[in-house]
Amino acid sequence: MFLKNKFLNLIPEIVQELKNRKITLLTVIVYGSYVRLLEKAKDIDILIIVDELPGKIQEIFEIQKCIRSRIRKYISKPIDLILMTFQDFVKNLEPGTLLSTFTLGDLIVYDAINFEKYLNKLFQKISYRKL
Repeated sequence: MFLKNKFLNLIPEIVQELKNRKITLLTVIVYGSYVRLLEKAKDIDILIIVDELPGKIQEIFEIQKCIRSRIRKYISKPIDLILMTFQDFVKNLEPGTLLSTFTLGDLIVYDAINFEKYLNKLFQKISYRKL
């Protein structure tokens, strides 16, 4: 619960950063070794899903940079931040994609899209996949 509370303090700052750019926050997920090992983890993996992103890659990098700097106020570990649209998130619900790593564990910090529903669909695809 401590970990989730740490991130809940960040949500208003992330929402404001995105709102300033006319982007709506949909979901924030912390995943990877930080969720499983906390203090032993070398970095923190964060997936942020939004309604839309600007077309220019430079603008997306700037958004990521601003969000990282806000997170660093609370957490000192290196941050691996993935920022994607809901549309890209849905496209990645296939075995072998980035989202497959969520089978190892995640922490849903903020969720306006019912992330678990989509994740369960991915788990079903993975479990029925023929090798």
